[in-house]
Amino acid sequence: MMFRFRSHKWLNAFVSNRTFQVIVNGKLSTSKAVTSGVPQGSVLGPTLFLMYINDIGDGLKCDHLLFADDLKLFATKTKDIEDDMRVLENWCTKWQMQVAPNKCEHIMFKKGKTIIPSSITFKLDNSIIPVANYVRDLGVHLSSDLTFLHHYNLIIRKAHQRINIFFNVLKHASFGTLLSCFKIYIIPLLEYGSIIFSPTIKQQIILLESVQKSFVFRLFKKFGKTYLSYFDALMECGLESLEYRRLVINLHFTYKYVVSKEIIIDHQLFVLENNDRSLRRHEYILRSPIRNSTKITNQLYSNRIIRCWNSLPRSVFPVKVSFPVFKSNLLACNLSHFLTLNPCNY
Repeated sequence: MMFRFRSHKWLNAFVSNRTFQVIVNGKLSTSKAVTSGVPQGSVLGPTLFLMYINDIGDGLKCDHLLFADDLKLFATKTKDIEDDMRVLENWCTKWQMQVAPNKCEHIMFKKGKTIIPSSITFKLDNSIIPVANYVRDLGVHLSSDLTFLHHYNLIIRKAHQRINIFFNVLKHASFGTLLSCFKIYIIPLLEYGSIIFSPTIKQQIILLESVQKSFVFRLFKKFGKTYLSYFDALMECGLESLEYRRLVINLHFTYKYVVSKEIIIDHQLFVLENNDRSLRRHEYILRSPIRNSTKITNQLYSNRIIRCWNSLPRSVFPVKVSFPVFKSNLLACNLSHFLTLNPCNY
């Protein structure tokens, strides 16, 4: 990256000759020189840091993701990761950066009952990087067995904790107030990242739905309302089932990715099929490039949304590309055929 002379001098002055002092019990320490880093809390600080580490991925064999100071490597061959560990060590030595191996971890994903050799280890600066069965990535917990049961259990437990706080602290709150608290603080918790983890197995769908069912039942009981069934209670509260909401979120995401191009992803999630416009089907018929043959592949976003998306009527898609219009039209569609839970079985 090139800078003009004045800009270079200004940036040099910004990070040079810096000192710091500490106050403890009202007493000020002597000043010490800051020999590295950028001023914390400054506007330029994050930008300068990103510029400094921007080339950390150069020379890596593995695919990698860089988010702020968080670097992820992923590959199908352990040899590639081992080689990249050496590349990272050399980069850190060159640019006087240190990596804390104890804050790093590695996870090996497997299909079904595949046995992973326990002898596989990775080292960074002669320190072993600990192995993990679960890893948290941007708020979603991934498991080595490629299921999301661990993530479900965590968000369900956190949701019940918040609901208990509502009923214990807001003892004199109205029906509407408690309902609003649920919509604001619980539903987003259960839906965040659902594009990734939305379940297709009935037991897991019920597991997530039980949070809303438990809340509605407690709400009706607190205010002496007659609880006939879960879906009748949802209608009275003006709520939809969580399963339905997740399906709609998936359809919204698909429209933004396939039609309006508001979401751009380097990896191809779908294949757009050639469709005869004389047919009643819409013009965005999709096919998943991943074969849907196991429970694991069935839960993938590109497989689980295909049937519902391809079955949408042409009238849902506006003539002029518009997500708000699509969103509005979708409300009139009957999606019950694509839902597992209904008034007869739940």
